[in-house]
Parts: sequence; structure tokens; C-alpha cells
Amino acid sequence: MATLGKEELREEATRLAALVQCDRLMEEVNRQLQGHLDEIYQLRQLNWRLLAENRELHDLCCFVD
Repeated sequence: MATLGKEELREEATRLAALVQCDRLMEEVNRQLQGHLDEIYQLRQLNWRLLAENRELHDLCCFVD
């Protein structure tokens, strides 16, 4: 196996640093995405509850008329 020169080692270190930075950015993106997915889930639950309440109020209004 050939030994790497100083310039090649420097380039390899630069590539590794870029990979580490990319990994950190992906972790942050995934964390943010999970937060958005959690919010969507909560909003969907709230929407279903509000739809059920709306149906109930509609039925009550129809009953009163």
C-alpha cells in the first residue's frame, strides 16, 4: 500500500471534515423534520376533534330547527 503525501493527507482530512459537517447538518434537518411531523400529527388530531364537534353542533342545529 502506497503512503499518502502531505497534500493527499490534507485533502483526505478536508473530505472527512466535510462529511462530518454534512452528517451534523443532516441530523439537524432530521430533528427539525421530526418536529414538523409531530406538529402535523397534533394538528390532525385537533382537526378530527373539531370536525366531530362541528358535526355534533350541526346535528343539534338541525334538531332545533
